[in-house]
Amino acid sequence: ASSWWYDFGEGYCGKYGIWCGPKHFQWTYTTRTFGGVNKARWTNPYPTDYPSKVYAFVPRRNATSGLAPYTVVYNGLSRRTATVNKMAYYDAWAPLGWGETFRLVSAIDLTDSTFESPAGKIAFDEIKIEN
Repeated sequence: ASSWWYDFGEGYCGKYGIWCGPKHFQWTYTTRTFGGVNKARWTNPYPTDYPSKVYAFVPRRNATSGLAPYTVVYNGLSRRTATVNKMAYYDAWAPLGWGETFRLVSAIDLTDSTFESPAGKIAFDEIKIEN
């Protein structure tokens, strides 16, 4: 990965989750390339067959992308991409799927490939899956 920055003491684990780590989140600038330059994958080692809602934590700093593309991998190989306007959130959980429920959530992907102009900042922080 190239061009990663760290925001220590911020994000969900940095400010609110004293039980979790790391105590920072990472961010980078958005790009206008297919596939992106920087990517992250959160994996769920215990996918359940219960209806689940998926959320991404959007930190208050260094999260200005209006088109952050989170892709939920569920039910085997199914995929659904939710575009999140990070400017609409301030240290808050953004729903991925707008009320949709997913079964057997195995991973969530995020890339910096948004094609925004001008470039924004895209934060990579915690994911929450609620059954």
